[in-house]
Amino acid sequence: MYASLIGMGVRSKLHLWQIRNFLLFLLLTLVLSCTSVFEEKKYSNTLQPGEQLKQLSTVSSSPPHTSLSQVSHLKYKAKKFLNNNKDDLNDLVANKALTRPQMLANIKSKTSTDEKIQTFALISALLPLDQPWLAYQLMKDNVLSRSDIKKALRQIGASYKQKMSFPIETLETVRITPLINSASITVNTQANQLVNVKIKPKDKKVRYQQVKLHWEPIYGTMSGSAFDLNPATEYEVVIESELLKKEKYSFKTRANKPRIEKIIYLKDLYKGGSLDVLDLEKEITKNGWTQIDGTGVTITGDKNSDFAINLGNLEYVYLTNIKIDYAKRFGIYAHKASNIWIDSCDIRNFGRNIVEHRNGIGYAAASDTSAVNRDAGIFLNQSGQVVIEHCKITSPNHSANSWKFGHPRGASALQISADHPNKQKQGQYIIRFNQFYGSDNNRFNDVIESKMNGRRHGGFIRDSVIHNNYLAYSNDDLIELDGGQSNVAFYNNKLEYGFCGISIAPNMWGPSYIFNNTFLMLGDSRGRSYSNIKSGGLFVAPGGVSLIADNQFYNPKLKIAFPGLQKDSSVWVEGTIF
Repeated sequence: MYASLIGMGVRSKLHLWQIRNFLLFLLLTLVLSCTSVFEEKKYSNTLQPGEQLKQLSTVSSSPPHTSLSQVSHLKYKAKKFLNNNKDDLNDLVANKALTRPQMLANIKSKTSTDEKIQTFALISALLPLDQPWLAYQLMKDNVLSRSDIKKALRQIGASYKQKMSFPIETLETVRITPLINSASITVNTQANQLVNVKIKPKDKKVRYQQVKLHWEPIYGTMSGSAFDLNPATEYEVVIESELLKKEKYSFKTRANKPRIEKIIYLKDLYKGGSLDVLDLEKEITKNGWTQIDGTGVTITGDKNSDFAINLGNLEYVYLTNIKIDYAKRFGIYAHKASNIWIDSCDIRNFGRNIVEHRNGIGYAAASDTSAVNRDAGIFLNQSGQVVIEHCKITSPNHSANSWKFGHPRGASALQISADHPNKQKQGQYIIRFNQFYGSDNNRFNDVIESKMNGRRHGGFIRDSVIHNNYLAYSNDDLIELDGGQSNVAFYNNKLEYGFCGISIAPNMWGPSYIFNNTFLMLGDSRGRSYSNIKSGGLFVAPGGVSLIADNQFYNPKLKIAFPGLQKDSSVWVEGTIF
């Protein structure tokens, strides 16, 4: 399965808890008669409305517009627009003018701006996966303006913010982004074509290993990740495609630990209360990583300060052995920071106290009009290039409400917004070997929560790995990967006691990987659960592929569900759901 989906295998190790859970699973399957647990299932619903119309009209030998009522995942306003422009619709579908070069040429050939807007709206309704790419090209070539694109999308009931949540940019021909044990490779092909990628350690006489790339329609690239790489190692990559022919590239993976140039010991300077690291900026070296070591110190944040530790917009800061025993809202906070490494930290007793409940929702004061929400053990706002490892985040000061009272609101262990203002620093999160858990009485909203998860620049965005973590006790998702998921991988994790395991709705920029995880018994504070994985929203918020393989599901609930987004339950999921 790894060979077909991922390209490079990941070493799978059996731990005692996995053996224990496997035995538990066998018992559960006997009791619940879940005979289909190991049945291979593939989920995909990527046939776009225009492609459906082409098939239907071919079978019935009737004009495409007569089959509109049979097309799935087409919103009412879009269907009405297509029906009102049936002659143009029939011409587009009948003449097979649905390839990207044809679409672009068709719009450019129109004489008036209104005609261009109309044709773009038609194509956007028919081919929602191709719409973002087409809009980028039209704006880049000054064929249509941003306001023209908005006008077209309004006609078919589409959201400009959701569809076009990235500014125009042209990706380089090849982009390689190395992390510590993995690297993503993106080849700008502008077409869904075969790209042969091989990788091996440089200057070593070993066989190349294949890396499978996947079609990414947003920018028109083939993209994928190589896993199980060694830290601080040079690799050689051979890429062969119709565009590149055969070329060699090289990169070096990141080191397993940063190279420290200076150490600051908190025991020498901490006097109590909240710690604003910006006050230490003069002590922080500009020539490399500065380690801030909290050994022997327990930080108790001020009650009038939102954070216990503020990193601000600093760079190359390595926090180690930090213990936080109280924070009003955030244990560790950063805003527009990059190259932050948080290692072996213990954060607890964070988040606002609830003084009253209104309809089951908690408020910090009787005069507050906003509920307690989005507090976090660690909140990295518009920050990228981050490592969080060997940390324990637990015991929030309040519990999120359950779905009985509406969408859960409360704290999370980790809240991320990887949308750094500098594009080169966006994403690139490594979250590994952590324990993030609440309790049955004090539940997180999501254990790992992403911001802007209905936007392409929401969530982890790109080139991130979340592996070997324990996540437990949420009243909503145990982790949100929603938003940008370009080479975002979630593997070797253990999850339990949440309403839902993983949310990937929507995946707006793939591919993403979910493999080798163990999903134990789910359940919120009421004992109710939804599914291990939820997906959907492919056409309303296009659109990347999610690759799912070799997970263990012990929960008898749905292994994967498609609640959708804005009533769009279309999905692009490949792999085998165990």
